[in-house]
Amino acid sequence: MLSKELFERVVLSDATLYALNLHTNSYFYATSSRPFVSLGLNEDLNYITARTTSARSNEITRNIYYNIKKEFITDESLRKFIPSKIFADGDINFNVEHITNDKSHVYASNDIRLNASTLANVGYDLERDVSSHITYKWQEKRKRSKFGGHYMQTLGGNSAHKNLNYKEDGLPVVFASNNGFYASIIDLTNGDINDMANKTLICLSLNQTPQPLYLIVL
Repeated sequence: MLSKELFERVVLSDATLYALNLHTNSYFYATSSRPFVSLGLNEDLNYITARTTSARSNEITRNIYYNIKKEFITDESLRKFIPSKIFADGDINFNVEHITNDKSHVYASNDIRLNASTLANVGYDLERDVSSHITYKWQEKRKRSKFGGHYMQTLGGNSAHKNLNYKEDGLPVVFASNNGFYASIIDLTNGDINDMANKTLICLSLNQTPQPLYLIVL
C-alpha cells in the first residue's frame, strides 16, 4: 500500500512519468499489445522501473507524445499576496447573514460557532490540460502485383488518445477549529468563484510542447 501511495505521488511530480503512467492500459495501433509489462517504483534502488513489451518483427516506431499545459501563480504575485487572517486563542462566534472566506484563514484554538445563511469558501484552483497519444509503426513484406518481387510497406498509426482537464489546489482556504465546530447554515459552497479569485493573483500558463517519449525495449 505504501509503495503504491509513493508511486502515485512521484507520478504527480514528474511530467514524463505522468505521461507514461497514462498509457499503462493503452494499446498500440491495431494490436492487442500494450506499451508496458510493468511500470512501478523500486524502493530498494530508489528509481522508477519500466519494463516494455517486446518489439515485433520490423518494428520502426513506438513513441508516446504528450502535451501538458499548467497554470501557475507567479512568485511576484505570491510575495505581494497576504491572506486575511482571523486567529483566536479561544472561541470564534459568527452571527451574520453571509460569509465569504476568499483565500483567507479562520482558525480557533477552541470552538467555532457559526450562525449564517450562506458560507462560501473560495480557494484558487490551477488548471491542468493534458493531451497524449501513442504512435506505433512497423513494416511488412508485400508482393508486387505487376512487376514481381517484394517491397516493405509501413503500417500502423496513432492510438490511445488522451485529453484530460483537471484542477489542483493553488491557494487553499482555512476555516477550522482545534476543538468543536458548530454551524447552522442554509447554503454552503466550497469552490472557486472566478470573478473574486482572479482579481487578486496573476496566473500564467506554462505550455510544454508535444514531444515523444522513446521507449526502450528491455
